[in-house]
Amino acid sequence: MKVIKALRQCTDIKIYLLEKNEELLRGYFKAWEYTGFGSIEDEIAFYEQVLAIEKHFHKQLKIPATISATEIESLEYVSELIRGGVCVAEWNTLTCSFNIEEEIKEAFLNPSNKEYEIQFSTTIEADLFGNKLLVPVRRIYICAKPENYKKLKQKIEVLDVGDSTKVTFVPGSGGNRVEDRLLTN
Repeated sequence: MKVIKALRQCTDIKIYLLEKNEELLRGYFKAWEYTGFGSIEDEIAFYEQVLAIEKHFHKQLKIPATISATEIESLEYVSELIRGGVCVAEWNTLTCSFNIEEEIKEAFLNPSNKEYEIQFSTTIEADLFGNKLLVPVRRIYICAKPENYKKLKQKIEVLDVGDSTKVTFVPGSGGNRVEDRLLTN
């Protein structure tokens, strides 16, 4: 594709036979209508993403004739992560289960701040062209606060260490940003 892109930018073309150091063919390159992706640049970016994923997962992907929008989103997501990037999204609620420990009880009963950064590791299953890729990520909710702090505080006051409870978080004053990063060993 990069060769085709370069050819579209020139008007005449010469092909040399390197062994004999002589011109084999000379002519003019006629422009044509590109009918692939939105642009040649988009197609080049697509194949670069595919190659990066194949290299990272040591797996050859067979690209179908028709590609869904969901597959394009998955491709861009996985490619961004394995290239060291951060995938950012928005969130509305997050419900977590906690085993009550002294540190957790103290953090909720006597908080220095009622907003938290929540991080956890998970594995995302990305479906790319019929291939299931398992992508380990660290998900970070940048600014979260308990949905109903007063009710949570009352609940935690009566729970004992070792008990379990669910806590629902909503975005705090810092916004509703959630980040995914590739989890590396």
